Amino acid sequence: MVRGLTHAAQALIPRMRQQDAIAHNLANVETPAFKGERILVDRVASGDGSLGAPPERILLRQHTDFSPASLSSTGNPMDLAVEGEGFLVVRTDHGLRLSRGGNFRVAEDGRWYNPAGHVLQSQTGDLLSDPDLPPPAVAADGSTEDGQRLWLARVPRPSALSREGAGTYRWPHDLSSLPDATGTMIRSGHREGSNVSAMTEVSSMMQVFRAYEAAQRALEIQAETVRTAVERVGRVGK
Repeated sequence: MVRGLTHAAQALIPRMRQQDAIAHNLANVETPAFKGERILVDRVASGDGSLGAPPERILLRQHTDFSPASLSSTGNPMDLAVEGEGFLVVRTDHGLRLSRGGNFRVAEDGRWYNPAGHVLQSQTGDLLSDPDLPPPAVAADGSTEDGQRLWLARVPRPSALSREGAGTYRWPHDLSSLPDATGTMIRSGHREGSNVSAMTEVSSMMQVFRAYEAAQRALEIQAETVRTAVERVGRVGK
């Protein structure tokens, strides 16, 4: 009985985490270049036959879906989207981070900033342009008409990336260790959309909610069984 109660209670935790991930995805359906979060649930036999021990352990794995989304034309040459598996590199207050693109502007200091204040990186450092001139065009290979080239990196194991704020991702090692993103193209005047669908997320939310309700009912049944057993033992002992 105790084992069943523990198992039923454990079943609620992954459903709560999944609901949180779905809510986060829904809040970012319109966020450019957003990548959806998934909570994967694995059930592993515990191998522990002790009294009260659950028959299995529930392992949760958080996974970011890096599948590409569609690109839309904006007509703004400062909008940069990545087509392919590569990432742009930006400099943040916390160091160099990876990004799938965004809207940039040339500030008075000549650096290219996105709305979060991150600085776009070339292969030699901060991308610099003359603020008194129109910004140089960016070609599909990441080269600019003033002779610079964007730093485009390929991540062999995207699962190793950690999501941070404003659409950035942290690689746990030195970014210089990442290979160049050959075959990746830069689309100037475009933005990548979010790769989550509101309809799909709502459908997933309903499925998770039903699973949560089922686990909750199982917990209530187990709790009632334990309560009844305790009451009977109490009556016998009188």
